[in-house]
Amino acid sequence: MKYFIIPIILSLFLYNFFKVNLPTICETDFDYISLQSNSFVELFSNYFSVKYVFYGSFNNQKVVVKKLRGDLSSDLYSETNTNFQICPPSLLADFLGLISMENSTMAMYWHSILRVNAEPLLLQVLKAEHAWPVPRYFGMYGRCLVESHCGVALNAFKNADWHVRAELTLQLLNAAKRFTGRHPNFRFYLTDVSPDNIAVSDNLQVTFVDLENVIVTGKHNANLNLHISERFDDADGFAFSESAICNSSISDHNYYAICKLLLSDRAPWPMMEGGLLHTPPTNVVDIYSHLIALIHSCSHDVNCFDAVEKIIVILQNLANVNK
Repeated sequence: MKYFIIPIILSLFLYNFFKVNLPTICETDFDYISLQSNSFVELFSNYFSVKYVFYGSFNNQKVVVKKLRGDLSSDLYSETNTNFQICPPSLLADFLGLISMENSTMAMYWHSILRVNAEPLLLQVLKAEHAWPVPRYFGMYGRCLVESHCGVALNAFKNADWHVRAELTLQLLNAAKRFTGRHPNFRFYLTDVSPDNIAVSDNLQVTFVDLENVIVTGKHNANLNLHISERFDDADGFAFSESAICNSSISDHNYYAICKLLLSDRAPWPMMEGGLLHTPPTNVVDIYSHLIALIHSCSHDVNCFDAVEKIIVILQNLANVNK
């Protein structure tokens, strides 16, 4: 019992000592979001956050509140969001056209938000309720984005049961496919893939919870080339070329990032060191060697699209056997 009482006492002490006030933080008046900590990490973030990320409750649902940093009041063209790129730039109007804008003031507001952080707009294009692996968008309140709480970081599952990790791997690769090819008009390339930016819920649903760093390209660039990400022999080597992705009809970037940073047995720290599929049980050793060979092919060779499709088939068959 004492293990439950201590966090409550600590939370009350911190609340009274630091007086965390979401309306002040978000620069708007509201009283329907309350801070709520379900772990020490969330408790620490609520009262000492340097990233302006807070955890709370909204309409009896767990939510994450993110304060957008940057100047929303400056001239529309005075600064550029280097974390978000849409190419060619002429597609920006089409992209914003996917978001409901009731009037010209709202349109200017979203342009201002886009200068600072594209995540609020992306969550309205890639909607969780339409089976995109992203948080549910609850709204913008002043300078704060409110989205669904999607679980704990992927790193928490580093030593989970191997079949659980195999299920998470399957979801990660299917997400890479969705971001790359599911939308009818755009492709979405995530440029900050890491375990900290991926959450896993209690029912093992994978969600990409940080959409601040994204390259968006038009999907109908049939005359352009297939882009294959540059490979590096060393374990720590990972890079991407924004211009190369933009000047392609399709890129393997999402596939490569998942394989290289999260699945490869040479994945570097602080990514998924040793790979998410490490230490297989004896009954899948033969399959495991084939899986690792395919992951290595995606991470170090040039056939990522074919390799990922084969990995997905293997993992889906394993999932069906273990049902």
